Amino acid sequence: MRDTYAKSDEDPKNNQGTEFSNKDIDNGWSRKTVPWGDGLRQDWEGAFNLIAEETGAQPSADLTKIQLRQDTRFTSQTGNVVEADQASKAHYLCAYSPQSGLIIAQNTASPTNEIRYNHPGITDPALARLLPPLHRLSDAFFTFWRDLTGDNIQNARRLRYLGRSQISNLDTRYIMRAVFIGARRLKLVPWPGIKYTMREEAGLALLGTPNGLAAAWLCIVHHGILGKRDLTVRVWTYNSVPVDVSGEGTDDDDDVDAVKIDYFMLWDLGDPNSVATFGDSTPSVRL
Repeated sequence: MRDTYAKSDEDPKNNQGTEFSNKDIDNGWSRKTVPWGDGLRQDWEGAFNLIAEETGAQPSADLTKIQLRQDTRFTSQTGNVVEADQASKAHYLCAYSPQSGLIIAQNTASPTNEIRYNHPGITDPALARLLPPLHRLSDAFFTFWRDLTGDNIQNARRLRYLGRSQISNLDTRYIMRAVFIGARRLKLVPWPGIKYTMREEAGLALLGTPNGLAAAWLCIVHHGILGKRDLTVRVWTYNSVPVDVSGEGTDDDDDVDAVKIDYFMLWDLGDPNSVATFGDSTPSVRL
């Protein structure tokens, strides 16, 4: 899985706060609803129950799993037309629960990383000619969220939770393992896991991982709609296969662990009814 070694493309230098729309999804992306199955329900049972307690809405009641795939003819961000056979074949498989304010990213591969994988050494100008305007996960998250909530600003502002499911990225897993060790925990940290604020070193370390940056940039770039948010993160593991949890061994066997142990994050962006005034133009993530 290429996401194992992928770097985040949530680059602030190239993200100027553009609000995309449904037509940007249609520019290069196909979409389909897919079964979300019992696996996601089992992995997230504890989190779903917590969210239901905090919001009064059970995520499984309206959870919709949708795959976006970058595989159709499109006009790139530089204005040139790219045929379908040159599309990156990137994909964002996410589950959405508008009633509870939850998005879960289950399997993601960005156009930037897919193009760099298929074209080693590609220059930034050449890369730009192959990228659709909508290509970052944080923008895909929010654009599709707005589409599902009827493009109504107040409904869109109900977004509260961002989940990362079955994390395979090595950089993220290494940081999570370090966080667990720092908390004097071994390899298995079942739900409810460990919760951190952005005032703690471990919380900031998790925010800076490839799987954490999308939450930060979603809040920063789309603060005009979301308002100020105060992030916390909960991290845990889930395993369906017995493993040795003695803590022996090194990170060299992390690829083996990935098969046996799944890593999860749940970012809580804060209650949208208690955050700062809507439309405040100041930075939106309180660190």
